[in-house]
Amino acid sequence: MVGRRWSLLLSLVFVFSFVDQSMAAYTLDYFFVQHRVYEDGRNLNRIAFGIKNARGQYVATDQLKSITLTDPLGHAVPLTKADLKFAKYGELDGEYDGKNGVFLYGKLYTASNYWGEVPGKLIIGTYHLSVRYATSVCNMDFNFEGAVKLPVTEASSIKSSVDGYGNLTATWDVPMVLCRTKPTLQTSVRAYIDVYQDAAWKGELYVRIPTHMGRLFVPKALVDRLRSTGNTYYMAIQLRTNNNCNRTYSLSKRISLAVGGEDSGIAGEEFAEGGER
Repeated sequence: MVGRRWSLLLSLVFVFSFVDQSMAAYTLDYFFVQHRVYEDGRNLNRIAFGIKNARGQYVATDQLKSITLTDPLGHAVPLTKADLKFAKYGELDGEYDGKNGVFLYGKLYTASNYWGEVPGKLIIGTYHLSVRYATSVCNMDFNFEGAVKLPVTEASSIKSSVDGYGNLTATWDVPMVLCRTKPTLQTSVRAYIDVYQDAAWKGELYVRIPTHMGRLFVPKALVDRLRSTGNTYYMAIQLRTNNNCNRTYSLSKRISLAVGGEDSGIAGEEFAEGGER
């Protein structure tokens, strides 16, 4: 009898362990709602989120079954799966290390995300997201702290060149108005380069930079990596509040990664998104 009880107990432990692992197969890595303004005049609210599997990798396929977004007042926001887009792409992240005065870059990895427009106005407070992906139900909260007016960087101010050693340097106009109007506002910039093979988006270089630095440096090894990934390159500047509640986007400017090459014209809005994180 004792042996049967132990057998039953072990069977129940196995079942509950399996259920727990199954329910935790996928998790939300990040989620936000935010206000955005684009150089082309678009003014909208955005939702975006990323889902990872049990191995910590972003999901490779769209298996989203349903989505429920609840505002701070407890009301369901009219948003469905049909209102969202899904993208899978290669991403290489970087940042400027102010302590040592150098740019640091990670390794190329495969990312994916969902995004779409949020109807109506955003309300200050906590938004709750619940999604069903494959067999998992994932939940996450995001605190929207309010819309803030930020300047938009003009794509025409972006200047880039590749030196004789193959390194890329780019500069753009710094939004000095923030020093006068919002000197204590915590912001940062994301400079990104989208890579295309003809019309197909292949991925991007996504670099965090202090707001008032206005400069990007990409070493030859990474320039060569970008060139091997595609044949057309667009650069844009994103300014955000560090709480991720607000962003502004420049239009994208076509740049050359060839030594002595010249920048081309400004691209349309289809090249002005960049990474969602």
